Amino acid sequence: MRKFKKVGNEDAINTLSRMTVELKYEDLPQEVIDFAKVLIFDTIGCMVAGHAKHPIPVIAKHIQKKGGIAEAYIPFFGGKVPAEEAAMVMGPMTRAIDFAAIHADAMHQVEHVLPAMIGGVGLLDKVSGKDFITAFVAGVETMLRIGIGYNGNKGIEIGRSNGHYIFGGVAAVGKLMGLDQETLENAHGIARQMTQPHDMAAYHPVTHMIKVHQGFIAQDAVTCCKFAQLGVTGPRVDVIEGPKGLLGMADWETFPEKICANLGEYWHFMEIEMKAYPGCKCLHMACDGVKSLMAQYNIGVDDIEHIHVDECKLNAGVSGGPIEEKLNPKDIYERQFSVPFMVATIIYDDDLMPDAFLDEAANRPFIKAFMQKVTLGEDFSLPSWESKVILTTKDGKVYEKIAQPIELKGSVINRYTRKELIAKFKKGLPYSLYKIDEAFVDQYAQAVLNLEKSQDIMKDVVLPLVPPKELT
Repeated sequence: MRKFKKVGNEDAINTLSRMTVELKYEDLPQEVIDFAKVLIFDTIGCMVAGHAKHPIPVIAKHIQKKGGIAEAYIPFFGGKVPAEEAAMVMGPMTRAIDFAAIHADAMHQVEHVLPAMIGGVGLLDKVSGKDFITAFVAGVETMLRIGIGYNGNKGIEIGRSNGHYIFGGVAAVGKLMGLDQETLENAHGIARQMTQPHDMAAYHPVTHMIKVHQGFIAQDAVTCCKFAQLGVTGPRVDVIEGPKGLLGMADWETFPEKICANLGEYWHFMEIEMKAYPGCKCLHMACDGVKSLMAQYNIGVDDIEHIHVDECKLNAGVSGGPIEEKLNPKDIYERQFSVPFMVATIIYDDDLMPDAFLDEAANRPFIKAFMQKVTLGEDFSLPSWESKVILTTKDGKVYEKIAQPIELKGSVINRYTRKELIAKFKKGLPYSLYKIDEAFVDQYAQAVLNLEKSQDIMKDVVLPLVPPKELT
């Protein structure tokens, strides 16, 4: 086990960069290695299910037309383009159906790191599975630690949220490229000039930028590493800490001391939770709470008169907005942030499948009618992520539940089994433009879930996702 400690008064980014550069595959605990492979496989499954969603095909076509140095393939669409451009296309794929993993404090992470890495693989002759896993863990852990210190969830109430995402992609791609510490610090410094707290205006009303910003971050991460390798410098002090650092921008309490605490000994990586359903996780507690009450008290759909959901500050900040929008969401992205829609759907379908958000399923009369029975409120005494569900039946009985994220499938105490993980991946097959079958998924799972055995990530992970005609 390697330990990485701050030297003197150095900025956290210097310590994290040293960890990234010096970290070896052998330093990683087996549970971290195993979970890394799970997260990589799961996120690629989200890309399979999400790449056909608007506006991703339009972005892919635009990048293909731009052309440029042929470095990296664009999965599912084909074309070989500059690495950063391939990352731009892949970023939105990871978030389109909102089914990828999340961290309670540092929020979305793998969605930003993996697209940058798959693009970055195109810059190198060959990348082994062990090197890819090591870079992936270093990148995600870097992002998590900065996010935990930044404490961006507290910014929801003033309309601003996390601005730390780019550092994970920079660390991961820089590790793949073999950047030394000074060069990697320059890459992070360049990235610091390109980041800002993400404005929650993208959520109210819901816009494509909730999904597309992942592409910009992945694209910029690759560009930062390329520029640093060419000798472009960025600030190497006051990047994260200090009045000029990222944390200095926060208008809320931050925790700089947490960023490098027990670095190399404790892995926040293992706190990541996979999602139980597509759609924003801030809404999942309400869905699961209703399901739980119905099962516990044997309540049928036709027995329900009314459902009220009180949200904590975090959930309300993300899923709130005009009630008219929530009761009449017009597209898949608005539906992913509508409590009435998601609650109504899970009550009738007993699940939330990716196609539930498409027009045909969403416009079912009984779904639209039941949504009108769902009302929303706020209870800021609830801890982050929790929801209070109050279900009233037609005979006047009232049932209540505080729904907690730990109860959901995919939480740290309720992980997916290998069989369940593969089944989750297969849920996305019907929505893929690039047609692959269940037999392919079984074979692909064997490759990715044994990634440490791979001698060539391009051959084993990337090329199977590229249309064969593009490889000739």
